[in-house]
Amino acid sequence: MLVLFALAAFAPPQVSAEAAAQTPVSICTAQEGGLNRHTGFRRPDGQVWWHATLAEGGAPFEASREVTAGDRDWYRDRRPLTVRGLTYEFKGVAPLSDWPFRRYNRIMSPIDGVPALAPLGVEDREVWVLLEPVGCRFAVWAREPAGT
Repeated sequence: MLVLFALAAFAPPQVSAEAAAQTPVSICTAQEGGLNRHTGFRRPDGQVWWHATLAEGGAPFEASREVTAGDRDWYRDRRPLTVRGLTYEFKGVAPLSDWPFRRYNRIMSPIDGVPALAPLGVEDREVWVLLEPVGCRFAVWAREPAGT
């Protein structure tokens, strides 16, 4: 009897087939106020769900509600951006790291309505604007430090 109890205590939790088929995804969104990163999941049908509220089981994530750089001509044309009097050139596209979001990024005022941030330590050299909320991909603009 003791052996059965020990086996039950160390057995992995049972996961439903539906839950096992869901893939976790990062979601960067301003839908709930300020720019934040959440963890959602992609269902087998491809739809992304998230827990924006306390709704049990989550709710569909509506990426179309996000304002993104992809909606702006300055991103499509890769034009320079002027932010706080500094000019930045398009550098590329990058996913946000998995590091703690608020600890390692400074949220900025939206740029032309698009949520923006700067990773700590490069606030005067880089500007990241939301490009794809699912996967937390950002369009990155950078400027060369003075004297280079």
